[in-house]
Amino acid sequence: MPPQLSLLPGLDPAPPKVDTSAREDALTAELVEYCSRFNLPAVLPDTFEAADAWGANCGPMSLAAVLGLPTVEAVWPLVQPFRGFMSPTDMRTAVRAARDRGLCEMVGQGTIGLGDPDPWPMLGLVRIQWLGKWCDPGVNPRAAYRMTHWIGARDVLGATEVYDATPNRWLPLERWARWCETLWPKRATGWAPVTRIDVVLPRGARP
Repeated sequence: MPPQLSLLPGLDPAPPKVDTSAREDALTAELVEYCSRFNLPAVLPDTFEAADAWGANCGPMSLAAVLGLPTVEAVWPLVQPFRGFMSPTDMRTAVRAARDRGLCEMVGQGTIGLGDPDPWPMLGLVRIQWLGKWCDPGVNPRAAYRMTHWIGARDVLGATEVYDATPNRWLPLERWARWCETLWPKRATGWAPVTRIDVVLPRGARP
């Protein structure tokens, strides 16, 4: 379930962790202050309710935000059968279902290579890989698959913003990149975008 309210800033690599809980608390407080200072509104009104009712998490919530839907509940028919997580295939299927309902067009999809200079769509969904030993050669790929996270992405006047279900806000990429350390699984060392699904909304619609 997404924790309460907003969370946090920056794009520079995180320094070595000494007191993890203290750093995470500081990053969270920093993002809360940032969201309050710039009056960033919550995107979806029912994240907690949907999480409790059917286990909605980063995948369905990011999809709802990118499509500009009014609630997480509105995305429920698109993600069925929801298994508690969304693979890239699941997300593409959900976007096709949205396209069939006239909610969007899917204009591109694919795997992003590590270090890709342009992993961010003008509007779309990006799957983040939390990096760690589970990504090492020879390790069962399923281990890395379990260490992933969906976010939304959009271009605003040439700058990338991302939607993360935990703060339930659209945030500047550099703000999200600094704060996302608080989401890292144990022993993670960083993150990288690995799947990108580009979306075009009907004329006049906006996320």
